[in-house]
Amino acid sequence: EYSSALGVKAHYRYMVSPFLILWPMLSYENKSFELNSRRNADHLDLSLDAAFPFKGFWWGLSAGYARENARDDEFSYDRWTFRISANRDLGRGFSIFSSYELALSDYEEQPDLFDETRQDTIHYFDLGLKKIFWQTPDKIQSLAMTLGGRHTHADSSLELYDYNKNVVYSSLEYGF
Repeated sequence: EYSSALGVKAHYRYMVSPFLILWPMLSYENKSFELNSRRNADHLDLSLDAAFPFKGFWWGLSAGYARENARDDEFSYDRWTFRISANRDLGRGFSIFSSYELALSDYEEQPDLFDETRQDTIHYFDLGLKKIFWQTPDKIQSLAMTLGGRHTHADSSLELYDYNKNVVYSSLEYGF
């Protein structure tokens, strides 16, 4: 076992009007790393998402803050995230989506093997297709499948943490 985590998450969907929806979110997670207890941490996440229709798409904007307080400050960080997304209904339960997210992380203490503190800038690009097979009239319960792809480009002040990654994913989701 590499790691384990236990946490809680609360979010609320608030319909300001038929054309503006807000989702404040708060989560807490306690992380344990079996082979490196210096990374054991408390993780707190706060975010606010907004969704609104414009030019035939539902647009989303999000801003978030995360604080990871690890046993060793080398692994503690503050992270700001900003996201924009677009979703378009294609009919017959199909929709397409895309998004761009920027994550900015500042670590508290320089790692033992480096002479500077780590700072990361990570760009995420997503594109996908979703199919809703079934949902209740109030749209609270649903069964949906998603097929998507994500490209990640990470720049770090420590070259070891620079990378590019491409992922193709699928999911089956039951919402209730």
